Amino acid sequence: MEKKVQNADSCTVDYEDKLLRLQSYREKLDELCDFVDQELRFNRQKREEWNRRTIEWKESYKAEESNGNN
Repeated sequence: MEKKVQNADSCTVDYEDKLLRLQSYREKLDELCDFVDQELRFNRQKREEWNRRTIEWKESYKAEESNGNN
């Protein structure tokens, strides 16, 4: 009988250890997801800025070209 109780206790400890490990993995995964979200947001902002500058450059180039200021 004692052996079964001991095994049950060790199973409980193993379960708690696994649960703690899973919680730790979840926290690390959440941190990684937050980092990826920040990077994607930053890249989107840079892409939008680049597109805006490209449009401005094209418009100014067309204006200079139409004025004959190559």
